[in-house]
Amino acid sequence: MIFSIFIPKLYAQELQQFTEIHLLDTVAYAYYYTEKDVDSRYPSFNLFDANYKTCWVAGKVGQKENPVLYIRLPQLDTVKLYLFNGYGKSNQLYKDNARASKLKLTVYAAFNPEAHLSENHVLYKAISYPLNKEITLLDSCALTSYTLPFLKNDMENFQKTASQVFREKYTAVVADSCLILRLEITDCYKGLKYNDICVSELFFNDCILRPKSIKSVKATKVYISEKEDAVMVDDDNGKGKIIISDKNFVYQLVDVDIDNQWATVIKCLRRWEKGEQKPIIF
Repeated sequence: MIFSIFIPKLYAQELQQFTEIHLLDTVAYAYYYTEKDVDSRYPSFNLFDANYKTCWVAGKVGQKENPVLYIRLPQLDTVKLYLFNGYGKSNQLYKDNARASKLKLTVYAAFNPEAHLSENHVLYKAISYPLNKEITLLDSCALTSYTLPFLKNDMENFQKTASQVFREKYTAVVADSCLILRLEITDCYKGLKYNDICVSELFFNDCILRPKSIKSVKATKVYISEKEDAVMVDDDNGKGKIIISDKNFVYQLVDVDIDNQWATVIKCLRRWEKGEQKPIIF
């Protein structure tokens, strides 16, 4: 059951403890961060490479600290989390290795002070939503999806309250704000042979990944939307399909392959004029 919780104004007095979260922006689609990669041969980058045959080794069965991943949420009314849990290279490797069975979900309202960034990461000051959620994952060697159990109105009220507290606590200009999802693997399905906890792919529902065995549809045109907030394609099955979308960013096409199989895209944070309504992220 999903239910709404009203956050009273008094809660703003309790929202004083900000934590710092560094999100890597080295992947075009995902802003993400994990404290450390347990095995350099299976880095967290593998979660976003559109390849089910590679995986992130999140941790080991029985380790003291649970594996944790932070990732920026897209701006959508309803967010679906897509996971290829376990090691997807083969059915046997899926069974031989451990995989996540339960995820603890925490949402943060996050604010990036102006100039707090480097070549490969962005620093956010963040406050956590007072209620955590938990989802149980299917034990299936396949792509599965889960609707995140956080309601849009609750997230909007939470982000507004957190924004007020941030302005009272800090004088820095906010260059960007968003919601960040913290995923903590709290339990796992054990592997037949190995203790590695594996996850092969992760994305939200503004991006669709297909196994390489499925024949791709031929794209006829790659372009930027009129508002410059999305990369779109026309293909044999229709027009105006969104590949990447985020209203907090401006996208520009740098180059497109003659066969429309790939494109080089630049994305920059959108600057909002004073008085202009900035969209709530979720």
